[in-house]
Amino acid sequence: MRATKFLTVLFLACCLAPTLGMANAITGLYGTGWGTPGTVDPHYRISQTPGNPCLATCAAWIIPDSLFSAWAPGLGWIGPAPYSFTEVDEQTGNYHFMTSFNWTGSTSALITVTGEWAADTEIKQVFLNGAATGAKLDAPGFAALIPFSIEGWVNPGANSLRFMVHNANGGGSDPVGLRISFDTPLPPQGTAPEPGSLALLGGGLAGLAVFRLRRRRS
Repeated sequence: MRATKFLTVLFLACCLAPTLGMANAITGLYGTGWGTPGTVDPHYRISQTPGNPCLATCAAWIIPDSLFSAWAPGLGWIGPAPYSFTEVDEQTGNYHFMTSFNWTGSTSALITVTGEWAADTEIKQVFLNGAATGAKLDAPGFAALIPFSIEGWVNPGANSLRFMVHNANGGGSDPVGLRISFDTPLPPQGTAPEPGSLALLGGGLAGLAVFRLRRRRS
């Protein structure tokens, strides 16, 4: 009877610990363009433009009558100005678009997010909580929506994503834009076990140790 009880505890610890550790989620992660064209996107901001660190904030505008493609909720283009069909000629250089989201887990985790994106002219790098992920979109990035995958570590609570869009000025009309649509976030990879999982696993291993000790004494 005692052996059965201890083995049952160990079985539950081994089976439930991974499940509990994976019961976390990404919340509040939005694609670009949620809102009314010609207004500021509430989920994105620009943290830096060529020659301007945007110490307070630089707005990311939802582009009306897009210069790139038809506007649609959740799939709209955003840029450093509310472009229309007028000629614009932005500076050559890097424009950093930022957004934030929450990780509901109580420990850090390695996660992957996927979706489709486009940019004018290209995405040089994507940073997750300041760390380069290696994800990029080569020029010309505005011809079509291209699938992407971003992998990196998140922390409990608020996290940030920063997209470094490079504008290669070719002369004439040369706007800057970013368009992103996220898929449903994938389950976290390499998730550190939750405290409850660790306690349960520890209890199971302790039970096994006691069982073996009693068995040897008998």
